[in-house]
Amino acid sequence: MGESKGVAFGLFLSCVEGRPVTRFGSKELIGATRDPEHRNKVVYSPKTIVGIPVDEASRYGREYQRLIDDGDVVSHDAKAWAAQQTQRNEATATREKLVER
Repeated sequence: MGESKGVAFGLFLSCVEGRPVTRFGSKELIGATRDPEHRNKVVYSPKTIVGIPVDEASRYGREYQRLIDDGDVVSHDAKAWAAQQTQRNEATATREKLVER
């Protein structure tokens, strides 16, 4: 399991282009956003891995598994998510150093 800012994650998912999936219990899309200028347009980020908190993963585990099985989302392991977080943190640190100059 992964953890970020004190939140433990039970699932790690990414979106599939052309298949918008809303997180259960929210209005947030998994790995995608709505274009603010064109509300019917969805912008996908299939390389972005989203951590699903343990309580949400437990509560909606069957539903998330169905989405995975149907190919609507892709499941990842904690190691892939952690690697993505490390990469993001390094990119942020590099940008901050450039701004300081």
